[in-house]
Amino acid sequence: MKPTVLVALAGLPHEIWESFVTKLNGHERVQRILTSPKLSRHEIYTSKYADDLYDKVAAGIRTITPRDRREIWACNLVTLYVSKGDGSERVLLNRLGVESLVYPLRLPVQSSTAMVSSTSQVTNVLFDQAKEAVDHSTRMLKVISREVKDNSRTMLLLPEKNYGKDFASISRCVQCAAALRTEIPDFIDKLREIARKLRTDGRHYKGDNGLSFVPTIKARGRHGNSPTWDDGHATSCVIRGRLRFGAPFDPKFHYDCRLSRDAHRQFPNCHGKDRHFGRKKTHVNIAPNDNVR
Repeated sequence: MKPTVLVALAGLPHEIWESFVTKLNGHERVQRILTSPKLSRHEIYTSKYADDLYDKVAAGIRTITPRDRREIWACNLVTLYVSKGDGSERVLLNRLGVESLVYPLRLPVQSSTAMVSSTSQVTNVLFDQAKEAVDHSTRMLKVISREVKDNSRTMLLLPEKNYGKDFASISRCVQCAAALRTEIPDFIDKLREIARKLRTDGRHYKGDNGLSFVPTIKARGRHGNSPTWDDGHATSCVIRGRLRFGAPFDPKFHYDCRLSRDAHRQFPNCHGKDRHFGRKKTHVNIAPNDNVR
């Protein structure tokens, strides 16, 4: 069964919102559109806007996903946003760049030879970009899905907080490939290049705090405890515990990080409260969403 393709839309101007959403709803690969409040062409993205969009995404995902913490979600998540050209879209990447693929769309501008002014023309220009983005995301997601489902040693599932600063190079690799519509063979080569540059202990990726991230190789050995909507976690804890760069992964997947007697013993948890472990603790389980046990 093919995953449901969820598309989050951000920054559509008021005048084309309805016509664009109607047109995109007709795309054969899009099953559901999750929209945030409309913006005028001159309004910028804010943290509140990004949070409102995230709430809409979470509400949409909740209606189609099972509550069973062991079951893998059957959905992909893609974010399309209208670029403002001022860097304010960084708040969208910070909010959705780990759990979805993020694609910019660019409004047509006046040139010396042509003027694009009608709402239908603007809608068509944006829709062509959106269609190209969704089609490209389908190809990228095939690669990402294979990694997060079948390759226990993939770098793509490393936890953002507990792994440390090198996570930025992983995220940047994926999101630049989306933004630039990189050809898939080149994307695969870039993933391999980044993986070769990451620190290891010889076999496993090694984070800032000295921990080696040892994955549970076989599914039967996985006992991660991915949070559900009813566990009191933040919505991002739940979504990042199931989706990575738009593709679903096993919610039981986790890393078994062994602790020496002199090892660092305080770890950032998924929704912000650090977990501290005493000297008798020999290992710590850390999930891709930074849920620490």
